[in-house]
Amino acid sequence: MCYCPGVEKWKEDLWLVLEDSCAYFWSWDIRTGEVYFSSRWAELIGCRPEGIKPHISTWEKLVHPDDLLNVKKALNDCLKGLTPRYEAEYRLLSATGGWRWVLSRGKIVAGDGRGGPLRVAGTSLDITERKQAEEDLRDVDVKHKEMADLLPQIIFETDEKGNVTYGNRCAFELFGYTPADLKKGLNMFQMVIPEDREMTRKNSRRILSGEKSNGNEYTALRKEGGTFPIAVYTAPIIRGNRTAGMRGIVIDLTERKQGEEMFKTLSDCSPIGVYIIQDGKFQFVNPQFLKLTGYSKEELLGKDSMMVVVPEDREAVRKNNVNLLKERRSFPHEFRGVTRSGDVKWVLGTYASIQYRGERAVLGNYIDITRLKQSEEDLRAAHRQLLDTIEFFPDATLIIDNNGKVVAWNQAMEEMTGV
Repeated sequence: MCYCPGVEKWKEDLWLVLEDSCAYFWSWDIRTGEVYFSSRWAELIGCRPEGIKPHISTWEKLVHPDDLLNVKKALNDCLKGLTPRYEAEYRLLSATGGWRWVLSRGKIVAGDGRGGPLRVAGTSLDITERKQAEEDLRDVDVKHKEMADLLPQIIFETDEKGNVTYGNRCAFELFGYTPADLKKGLNMFQMVIPEDREMTRKNSRRILSGEKSNGNEYTALRKEGGTFPIAVYTAPIIRGNRTAGMRGIVIDLTERKQGEEMFKTLSDCSPIGVYIIQDGKFQFVNPQFLKLTGYSKEELLGKDSMMVVVPEDREAVRKNNVNLLKERRSFPHEFRGVTRSGDVKWVLGTYASIQYRGERAVLGNYIDITRLKQSEEDLRAAHRQLLDTIEFFPDATLIIDNNGKVVAWNQAMEEMTGV
């Protein structure tokens, strides 16, 4: 072999670059077992180069026992030609007694001419910080999953096709699936009844396109075939500059729906008008309220609640509702209501602040007191007539009720008693 000064200079420069790089260079003579460790490699484990015995046995003693078997397999696969290069991540014992994670890569650089390896060379990188960051990330992920499993609502994630990639404990319990089912493959669209699937797909496309979700209600389908009502709130998962899927929460509406059904049954049978107002608009009215106001349900739902109050009384009614929502006390009060035909009725209104479909609302009772008001007016008129009548009596006269209370007397009585 001829001597080439240029090649030798190139090798010398390469050695200098390797020595000064962030990689730790090594070269193993398979026949003798001798290993050249660069000075940087020695620094990796906190030793001086002269303090390291240049032999493969030195390296084997430094590798973590739990990693040694896999590392040797990767190295032997390379030597047997099963893999084009050697690559392994493992822990090395440092001089301080701690463990440093390294990524080691190498390949056969010399052979015996018959296919057998003679020398393997490569580099090692200190990846301890990366491994620590991965461990910290795993800890955070575990904490988040543990917290998600404590929630009474379903937490889920899907890819862009709706395939479920994550579900918390509540998701498995409510839908009846198992983690094994998730590994086999579950699609979110198979978890709603067939009648809701097209709407679910449509809403999912909207979310993936970036639209905000205010929640959608569906009928969920359990693994065993049972159904239950749900509300789904979702947001897109953004990775880089692309939408990778969706994540969200699912709320079981069974109790709420049962409560709404019970409320509807009771209100439908109530002799009192019942209504619910949200943001100043009717959201619910019972049959008696429709009868008292003369409107149909279609004419009232979603309309301004003040439409059934005479204009002169609207400000007082509105102020009462505002005070109620601000958690100030609200007393029953009287106002004049107006029917669809324009008739005016006296109404006694009572109110309560409630949660309706997840939002603050006012539950009101509408009691027609027109006849009571008329009776009160008739009574006052009769009292005035009685007073007018006894005033004409020449004798002192007074009227006492059943409780012995004087309720009226004439002028003659005042003159006689001086009262």
